[in-house]
Amino acid sequence: MNKNDYFAYKGDRDYLHGTSVFDLLINEYIGPEQPEQIDFIFAKSTPCICTVSKDKQPESTLVASYVDSNNRFFMYETHERISNRVKYTEPEEGHTFEIHGSEASITTNSGYSFIEALTGAYKCLLTRLFPDIPKKFVLARLILDYLPATSCTIRYKRKISDRFYEAVIYENDTEIGHIYFGEK
Repeated sequence: MNKNDYFAYKGDRDYLHGTSVFDLLINEYIGPEQPEQIDFIFAKSTPCICTVSKDKQPESTLVASYVDSNNRFFMYETHERISNRVKYTEPEEGHTFEIHGSEASITTNSGYSFIEALTGAYKCLLTRLFPDIPKKFVLARLILDYLPATSCTIRYKRKISDRFYEAVIYENDTEIGHIYFGEK
């Protein structure tokens, strides 16, 4: 996939999706190595194409940051608007994941990337746990020991503040990370 292919609106969205940012960094910048101690922050949604740098650029608008045990990248907004749109269907319960109470079990070989399956499952889980919240849930942060090779489970942990939610990620009942969503 060409790096510019990641800069497309998914479905009916009018902003760059956090999963596109994560997939771009993992697939195009990290390479074949298995990243460890991942800390990904999706700081700002944007309708613009972005640049990736290994250096902080205080004068630029930060969209996302990614750090692991060997790499550090920052993604900054440009003034060029995204002009591509791709068809996108959200991961669905029963195909990509199953929800049981306050947890979701995710299948990693569903045709979606790991981050797409993970965020789709957590968004559906939060929507089920908080049906009265009229806003959208969006990826804010992902902390992982490593990218799981097999299926994994998300367990809702807590509402951190009025607008932020935390879940714990497990692989084979071993905690491997946390995912945080905010309300948009």
